Amino acid sequence: PVIEIGQGMATAEEGCLSLPEVFGDIMRPERITVCARDLDGEAMTIDADGWFARVLLHEIDHLDGVLFIDRLGRLQRARLRGQLNRLARLTREGMEGLG
Repeated sequence: PVIEIGQGMATAEEGCLSLPEVFGDIMRPERITVCARDLDGEAMTIDADGWFARVLLHEIDHLDGVLFIDRLGRLQRARLRGQLNRLARLTREGMEGLG
C-alpha cells in the first residue's frame, strides 16, 4: 500500500500487540487516501479518517518494519525505557527456554 494523501495532524495514544502494556502519544495525519491492491491484484483506493486512518497507518508501518515506538520523541522513549527493557529481557528469556 501507498499513502497518497495525508491531511491534518492529530496526536493520540497508541499501543501494539507486539509491545504489550506499552503506550505512547503518536502524531499522524487525520485523513488519508491509500492506494493498494486487493487479493485478486486489482487496484483499489481507501479513503479513511480518524481511528480508521490511524489503524491503516499503524499497520502500513508494520509492513515497512516500523513500530509505533520508532515514532516516539526522545523524551517519551526515555520514559518508556524501563518497560521496553523489561520486554526485551522477557523475550530473551523466552527464546533461551526454546533451545
